[in-house]
Amino acid sequence: MLRALWGEAGLPAAAFERTLDPALEREVRAEHAEATRLGVTGVPAAQLAGMDTALVGALPLETYRRWLRRHLPEAAALVE
Repeated sequence: MLRALWGEAGLPAAAFERTLDPALEREVRAEHAEATRLGVTGVPAAQLAGMDTALVGALPLETYRRWLRRHLPEAAALVE
């Protein structure tokens, strides 16, 4: 069934085999667990390295800029 959905979405058939890789599944499950721990409830979500929170949702660009200025004062000039 997943292979059929993959094809209906127009994705390359050969690439489907990668989804069967147990290492990839472990990686995806670990990332999902981390997102759940951070309280992420949707996409997109952004997290700065070393922070225990994430910014969730398709937010206005200015929201991301304020967030970066607040948490990365040294990068303030880069987000202007």
